[in-house]
Amino acid sequence: MITNFNFRRIPTLLFMLIMVVSILDEGFTEEATAQKNPTDSTEKSPPVSKMTIRNAIQSAIAERDMVTSGDLSLDIETTSPRGIDLYGYRIKFDENSARVTHISPYPSDSRKGVFQRTFITGKDRAYTYSDEELLNKDSVMVLQVDKRKMDRDIFVGLPNPQKLGMFPLHTNAYSVFERDFFLKCLDREDLKASWVDLNGTECLLCEYQLAERHSNVRMWLNPVYNFSIVKITLSEFYDDDIDVIQKVDVSYQKIKASYKNKKTDIWFPASVHFERLENGIPQTVESVKVVVHSLNAGIDQRELEIPSLNVPEGTPVSLVLDSPDQNEYVWKDGKISKININDMVSSHLSAVSRRTQNARAFYILITVNLLLLGIIILYFYFRKKKPEIK
Repeated sequence: MITNFNFRRIPTLLFMLIMVVSILDEGFTEEATAQKNPTDSTEKSPPVSKMTIRNAIQSAIAERDMVTSGDLSLDIETTSPRGIDLYGYRIKFDENSARVTHISPYPSDSRKGVFQRTFITGKDRAYTYSDEELLNKDSVMVLQVDKRKMDRDIFVGLPNPQKLGMFPLHTNAYSVFERDFFLKCLDREDLKASWVDLNGTECLLCEYQLAERHSNVRMWLNPVYNFSIVKITLSEFYDDDIDVIQKVDVSYQKIKASYKNKKTDIWFPASVHFERLENGIPQTVESVKVVVHSLNAGIDQRELEIPSLNVPEGTPVSLVLDSPDQNEYVWKDGKISKININDMVSSHLSAVSRRTQNARAFYILITVNLLLLGIIILYFYFRKKKPEIK
């Protein structure tokens, strides 16, 4: 075999061997580089035109504008250093008013179960009623009626359904911003936009800075949902070496509704997941599950009045007025009634009389028990002293 080998082929074989080794080495190098620098799911494509950005943002705003009223439930789980809180809301609203029922566990472990508080709010009304208001050791039901003349955000301190998923914020903090605060960015000179892949879907990524808040904004708009916001990250940097990132992820559901007397489909949040991180460590996590009972079906105006709260007769009423008011009020005969001074005196005297009678009965009972105890002690004492008869 050796005698038949053509030694002239050695250079050719060596060249082929070098080529194979080179190809294999290049492949391994690319693989190692890929493992070291994995492809970012949000790798940017070339910038997009201002017209495309404008149309996308206008579409996102128009999609939420179609929601004029609704009836929905929110199930919320919040995780923080204090622990896990579970609570829920039932919200019925239109453009001017809302009825919000908040159901939450008692704030103390000493009591089990849940308590319920209902808010009826609007430009011309504000009622608050709790089935068990924890004012002191005793549960006292109080109906609070705000009769001040003022312009109010009807959802202050409450989740606003029209703002769900529009901010990287806790749901109860939505009133801090206007609904389209993050979408109104077309006039920003530093606005940049590009098409990126997010979870397998091509989305429009808008980026800009909020100089007044020392923060960077990144906002993903998904064309599948008429460019509704599916993700926002707000990165804030402070002088004390604390980096704060607040982010929200939103999923959507298609709801059949009527808008301007026409049947249509509206993309509305199905879930909202919010996180606040400080130096990469989660501080607050909130998960919201949204159940839509109806959209744009209006609200029964009777549910915006006090009688719908089923307030028990005699419930104290706290009136919040522009001017001081020393009167006391009570819910009586289906309306707010001022307590008559004679009724107050009579009620006070009756209460004093009841307390006096109760105190008298208590002391009489103590006295009788002491007398009986004394008789028993004397009986055994004299029995012991009695001389024995032999």
